[in-house]
Amino acid sequence: MSTRIQNLTRQAGEWLWHQRFNRLYSAETGLTGDPSRLRLVLGVAGPELQWLGGLLSRCASRVRYYNEPLKRMGLALQPSSVADRCAIGFSKFLPEDHPLLRVTRMLVESDNVWATERMSNRVPNADYDPNSCLVKESRSLLAAEAMIRAFECKTLLVLSEPVRTVDQLFGNQELDGYLEVESQAVLKPDFLTRFLPRDRRDVIAAARIIRRLPESRERSILSRAMTVGLLNRMFRILGVRYATAATISVPDLARTPSRVVQLVVELLGGEWRESAELHVADASVTVHEGDLQARRLRIPSLHTPLQFLTDKEAVACRDMLAECGLAGEDTDQLITDVVGISAFPARREGAAVPDHGRAAG
Repeated sequence: MSTRIQNLTRQAGEWLWHQRFNRLYSAETGLTGDPSRLRLVLGVAGPELQWLGGLLSRCASRVRYYNEPLKRMGLALQPSSVADRCAIGFSKFLPEDHPLLRVTRMLVESDNVWATERMSNRVPNADYDPNSCLVKESRSLLAAEAMIRAFECKTLLVLSEPVRTVDQLFGNQELDGYLEVESQAVLKPDFLTRFLPRDRRDVIAAARIIRRLPESRERSILSRAMTVGLLNRMFRILGVRYATAATISVPDLARTPSRVVQLVVELLGGEWRESAELHVADASVTVHEGDLQARRLRIPSLHTPLQFLTDKEAVACRDMLAECGLAGEDTDQLITDVVGISAFPARREGAAVPDHGRAAG
């Protein structure tokens, strides 16, 4: 299908979506809310992201919390033949009335019945904090920059360890088809020019090799690992470029949850510090299983064995990521750069970006 036909099909689909959406709600729904009240937590689906969103909602009990609202709302940006209909190609800008922005913005419209009834933590109207609204989302991640630009709200971008993330995706049947659209979109010129302007050749070469592999399982594993690595690269650069965005890594969550949770709780206000400390203390308790010491399931752990990938497959993923320059980027220096919300105001669009991930324009 040509690009022109794809664009026409997409435009027709969006037009039909607007017609249905306006009939269900109104032509103004999703256009009047104050998006600066949003607090976005974006990352690849998995237990770590789920844990983080749930912990934040418990720490700030009067803040409205929405868990994966795009899917629950039935957002359809792809044809019915695509498994993840919330998926979207890379977009630096989106129009104000784009379905993705309307669905997200409606969460902060006080007169919206859907937003009131579909909160994940069921905060009574009389009790909720009107200053912020917590949204955890793992869909439409390639629109992260467009959302940051459009909403100008505090946004936490959660980095993932690619191999462990792919292992978790294979073990979740509900995520069949997840990242398929993204795996193609991250290899297109607009994404590569934005986030790998100088060192894309190794990525393109690896993608060609992956496409020629005879085994579908091997292709799927390596393609997903590359996609997660490239999403991490995008998140890191956005966290440096925008004053309202910051990144945090899953390995850092596992190593020092109290420090990290203290960081992210700042998204919701300092009044939740005492509550956060209590919940973090509980979530950080360790248990002994035989001769091994492991964290409770409510917190991420990078030390549990892989469940679905073989050792050979894990090594192949790590070798591929290293060859593409997408491995070993969770450095202490990078974490130090984003360790505090106080670092948010120091970032500006066009600010200096580390050499390993400088974006164009």
